[in-house]
Amino acid sequence: MQRIPIIGIWTSGLATTIFLDTTEISGDSLRIVKQNIQQNIRFVENIWVDESIIEGFAIDQRALPIQLFGERVVILRESAFKSIIKGIIESVKIAPQIVLYVMGREMGEQYYLRHSEVMGEDKEKLAKVAEQLFAAIGLGIPEKIKLDLNKPEIEYKIYDNVECKINLELGRRVNSALIRGIIEGYYSKLLGMNAVSYTHLTLPTNREV
Repeated sequence: MQRIPIIGIWTSGLATTIFLDTTEISGDSLRIVKQNIQQNIRFVENIWVDESIIEGFAIDQRALPIQLFGERVVILRESAFKSIIKGIIESVKIAPQIVLYVMGREMGEQYYLRHSEVMGEDKEKLAKVAEQLFAAIGLGIPEKIKLDLNKPEIEYKIYDNVECKINLELGRRVNSALIRGIIEGYYSKLLGMNAVSYTHLTLPTNREV
């Protein structure tokens, strides 16, 4: 109604954040938009308008810190993740990939313990949750090749693998010890075993390695 462009809508749980291009809009128009939403759209409980204080940048301050499974979520941008991988590789002179793998195993085991505390012990549900969260937090896109929790036998291909991409950019052999450790640590706990089947690792271009 006010001819304000909507440039993005982000939903998390029951909260929705709408990004508007308000470059040419005065404060009075924003107040009118807020009033119209409150009066004409059902089930809207609260509305806040976070005006940008720096040109070209805005963020929802009320959604922070993000919570997931009752824990605070710390978001690592790819550049920060790259710094961690690079730092470990350069600092640990002997078998840095083993260090990354052990770290990943511990992370995967802790993810499982927290998930099971909240969601119970249903293995099928916990596997589905793990797959969705794995992709949602940017580690890669898992393609389930085989998932038999009774044998047990598990096999994934991981596309757009962030760790493979980082190693490729660093001019190193493409490897994904940390992410492999996360997957194996999670499923080892889920299955009550010390190991799970191997994981295919793939380059960002979807080429299998």
